[in-house]
Amino acid sequence: MKNAKWIWLNQKNLSDEFVAFYDEFDYENGKVFIDLSVAGDYTLYVNEKLVAFDQYQDYAHFKVYDKIEITEFVTVGKNKIKLVAWHIGVDAFNGYSFGAGAIYEVYDENSVLCFSKAG
Repeated sequence: MKNAKWIWLNQKNLSDEFVAFYDEFDYENGKVFIDLSVAGDYTLYVNEKLVAFDQYQDYAHFKVYDKIEITEFVTVGKNKIKLVAWHIGVDAFNGYSFGAGAIYEVYDENSVLCFSKAG
Protein backbone atom coordinates (compact mmCIF):
# COMPACT_ATOMS: atom_id res chain seq x y z
CA MET A 1 0.00 0.00 0.00
CA LYS A 2 1.63 3.17 -1.23
CA ASN A 3 -0.58 5.92 0.19
CA ALA A 4 -2.55 4.35 3.04
CA LYS A 5 -1.93 5.12 6.71
CA TRP A 6 -2.94 3.17 9.81
CA ILE A 7 -6.03 4.73 11.34
CA TRP A 8 -8.28 4.30 14.37
CA LEU A 9 -10.96 6.24 16.19
CA ASN A 10 -8.69 7.15 19.09
CA GLN A 11 -5.32 6.27 20.56
CA LYS A 12 -6.61 4.62 23.74
CA ASN A 13 -6.40 0.99 22.57
CA LEU A 14 -9.60 0.00 24.31
CA SER A 15 -10.48 -3.68 24.32
CA ASP A 16 -13.63 -4.96 22.60
CA GLU A 17 -14.05 -1.78 20.56
CA PHE A 18 -15.93 -1.56 17.24
CA VAL A 19 -15.26 1.28 14.78
CA ALA A 20 -16.84 2.00 11.38
CA PHE A 21 -14.87 3.80 8.66
CA TYR A 22 -16.57 5.28 5.59
CA ASP A 23 -15.03 6.36 2.29
CA GLU A 24 -16.03 7.06 -1.32
CA PHE A 25 -14.41 6.68 -4.70
CA ASP A 26 -15.30 7.21 -8.35
CA TYR A 27 -15.23 4.27 -10.75
CA GLU A 28 -15.11 4.26 -14.54
CA ASN A 29 -14.18 0.77 -15.74
CA GLY A 30 -11.88 -2.22 -15.28
CA LYS A 31 -11.11 -4.38 -12.29
CA VAL A 32 -11.13 -2.85 -8.80
CA PHE A 33 -9.38 -4.21 -5.72
CA ILE A 34 -9.03 -3.37 -2.06
CA ASP A 35 -6.04 -4.27 0.09
CA LEU A 36 -6.89 -4.13 3.76
CA SER A 37 -5.61 -5.13 7.16
CA VAL A 38 -7.06 -4.72 10.63
CA ALA A 39 -5.52 -5.35 14.03
CA GLY A 40 -8.42 -7.59 14.95
CA ASP A 41 -11.35 -8.46 12.73
CA TYR A 42 -13.41 -6.70 10.05
CA THR A 43 -16.51 -6.68 7.89
CA LEU A 44 -16.36 -4.89 4.53
CA TYR A 45 -19.32 -3.46 2.61
CA VAL A 46 -19.30 -1.83 -0.83
CA ASN A 47 -22.43 0.09 -1.77
CA GLU A 48 -24.19 -1.46 1.24
CA LYS A 49 -23.47 -5.02 0.05
CA LEU A 50 -21.49 -7.45 2.19
CA VAL A 51 -18.19 -8.17 0.44
CA ALA A 52 -15.89 -9.88 2.94
CA PHE A 53 -15.25 -10.47 6.62
CA ASP A 54 -12.70 -11.94 9.01
CA GLN A 55 -8.96 -11.91 8.72
CA TYR A 56 -6.19 -14.41 9.13
CA GLN A 57 -4.22 -13.93 12.31
CA ASP A 58 -0.95 -12.12 11.91
CA TYR A 59 1.86 -10.66 13.97
CA ALA A 60 2.93 -7.16 15.00
CA HIS A 61 6.30 -7.69 13.32
CA PHE A 62 4.77 -9.24 10.17
CA LYS A 63 1.46 -7.66 9.17
CA VAL A 64 -0.55 -9.41 6.51
CA TYR A 65 -3.38 -7.97 4.44
CA ASP A 66 -6.29 -9.30 2.44
CA LYS A 67 -6.46 -8.49 -1.28
CA ILE A 68 -10.08 -8.61 -2.46
CA GLU A 69 -11.46 -7.96 -5.93
CA ILE A 70 -14.57 -5.78 -5.53
CA THR A 71 -15.41 -5.19 -9.21
CA GLU A 72 -18.77 -6.97 -9.01
CA PHE A 73 -19.89 -4.63 -6.21
CA VAL A 74 -19.09 -1.27 -7.84
CA THR A 75 -21.02 0.80 -10.36
CA VAL A 76 -19.94 3.54 -12.74
CA GLY A 77 -19.74 6.80 -10.81
CA LYS A 78 -19.67 7.32 -7.05
CA ASN A 79 -19.19 4.25 -4.82
CA LYS A 80 -19.16 3.90 -1.05
CA ILE A 81 -17.22 1.61 1.22
CA LYS A 82 -17.87 0.84 4.86
CA LEU A 83 -15.26 -0.97 6.92
CA VAL A 84 -16.40 -2.14 10.35
CA ALA A 85 -13.40 -3.11 12.46
CA TRP A 86 -13.26 -4.89 15.81
CA HIS A 87 -10.26 -4.41 18.06
CA ILE A 88 -10.32 -7.40 20.39
CA GLY A 89 -7.63 -5.83 22.57
CA VAL A 90 -6.76 -8.79 24.77
CA ASP A 91 -4.32 -11.65 24.39
CA ALA A 92 -6.07 -14.89 23.43
CA PHE A 93 -5.29 -18.37 22.13
CA ASN A 94 -5.36 -17.13 18.55
CA GLY A 95 -3.36 -13.92 18.85
CA TYR A 96 -1.83 -11.17 20.91
CA SER A 97 -3.05 -7.64 21.29
CA PHE A 98 -0.62 -5.16 19.75
CA GLY A 99 -2.73 -2.05 19.37
CA ALA A 100 -5.80 -1.00 17.43
CA GLY A 101 -5.66 -0.05 13.77
CA ALA A 102 -6.98 -0.43 10.25
CA ILE A 103 -5.44 0.29 6.87
CA TYR A 104 -6.89 0.03 3.33
CA GLU A 105 -6.33 1.09 -0.24
CA VAL A 106 -8.81 0.81 -3.14
CA TYR A 107 -7.31 0.79 -6.63
CA ASP A 108 -7.93 -0.16 -10.22
CA GLU A 109 -5.43 -1.23 -12.86
CA ASN A 110 -4.22 2.36 -13.33
CA SER A 111 -4.52 4.32 -10.10
CA VAL A 112 -5.37 4.47 -6.41
CA LEU A 113 -9.04 5.42 -5.97
CA CYS A 114 -9.15 5.98 -2.19
CA PHE A 115 -7.17 5.03 0.90
CA SER A 116 -7.15 5.27 4.67
CA LYS A 117 -5.77 8.55 5.96
CA ALA A 118 -5.50 10.13 9.37
CA GLY A 119 -7.69 13.09 10.15
